Amino acid sequence: MPKPPQLFGLLLAIDDYPLPVPPLGGCVNDIRKIKSYLTEKQGKLNPQLLVLENEAVTKAAIIAGFREHLAQAGPQDTVLIYFSGHGTQEEADPKIWPYESDGKLECIVNYDGIVKNGDEVSYNLLSDKELRF
Repeated sequence: MPKPPQLFGLLLAIDDYPLPVPPLGGCVNDIRKIKSYLTEKQGKLNPQLLVLENEAVTKAAIIAGFREHLAQAGPQDTVLIYFSGHGTQEEADPKIWPYESDGKLECIVNYDGIVKNGDEVSYNLLSDKELRF
């Protein structure tokens, strides 16, 4: 008997960003409600959920969620990625992305995506081009 299809979900939310990123309200509540809906109302999908909140939503943790958790999904399974938090854009390198129509990459602002140390700001965003791989 074939294994029934499953839902593999990666639920990510950040309310409490470190400065200089402004905090948000309601993002963590969003994924908690989605988790509740999936587990209580869609139990037949046998949801396998990885839920990360606030400081746990680092770039490395998101990538690990894709490689270790979502990679378990088989051909009959469904994958859901739900992010609630800031998004932004960054300049695309025209040598690498010459066909980016607006010259910008869309990015998730992960918890460690923008770090201010004194007067210096460093960026460690997760871009749409990285997510596609």
